[in-house]
Amino acid sequence: MLTSKLAELGLTARPEWVARVGDDDSAAGFESLMNSHMGHCVMAGSLPEIGPQGVLPGKHLVMIEDFVDVSKPVKFHQLPAATPSDPFADDTEDAVVG
Repeated sequence: MLTSKLAELGLTARPEWVARVGDDDSAAGFESLMNSHMGHCVMAGSLPEIGPQGVLPGKHLVMIEDFVDVSKPVKFHQLPAATPSDPFADDTEDAVVG
């Protein structure tokens, strides 16, 4: 259940989000919830516009810690600095959102 999964993280889903994606902790349900939240954040001005392929400008991987109150700026985990031998600083492909 999505609601219980969020509770494990110490978060509370907005009822309208649960209604939209269903109380589903599958990858598709969680991805849908996060995409919905990111859209709200862009509209609220707390997150930069997402690029055409779902990549945030200047970000390789985004982890949102607080997706309950979209009026607050979104918190990001900073990634290690990239090096010529590891351009993404994590030995993985560039991650996209959505």
